[in-house]
Amino acid sequence: MRKTVLICFITILFLPGMRLLYAAELVDEQAKISIWYPDNWRMQNDDDSVIVSDPDGDVVFFYKILDTDDLKKAVAEMHKELGDLVDNPRTADNPIEDKLNGMDRVFIDAGATVQKVPVALGIMLVFTPGKKILIVISMTPRSKSAEYEKIINRLITGVKPMK
Repeated sequence: MRKTVLICFITILFLPGMRLLYAAELVDEQAKISIWYPDNWRMQNDDDSVIVSDPDGDVVFFYKILDTDDLKKAVAEMHKELGDLVDNPRTADNPIEDKLNGMDRVFIDAGATVQKVPVALGIMLVFTPGKKILIVISMTPRSKSAEYEKIINRLITGVKPMK
């Protein structure tokens, strides 16, 4: 199953203090979503997933769109991907069910290690308007979580239904 994710266009966002932040957007027509990320970040696209990371590699976001809206299948795939990305994943809290930009989502706060470095994980399963599930796994060194909190939240809220 090959997903086509396109960089659709470049936008300019104004931040407090009138600093300009140039951004890119990934669009998946079948899932009917767009995903925002800063344009100076690295993007790696393979057959069925996308990874974006800041220039220093401290913040990493993994995105994968599943061709299903079955939560059990999505959870199984999420565990498989976690096993490929991190070591010793552990859930910190019970899953939170809420909305993200009008889409249903399940959020899990977790932790793990990557090359023996403790990392904070944020895991989301987002039910897209295209009847698919988007897996989002965010990772940052636990020691730098507070430093990157604003950009992590911006990336999370940057997952939106297409208009």
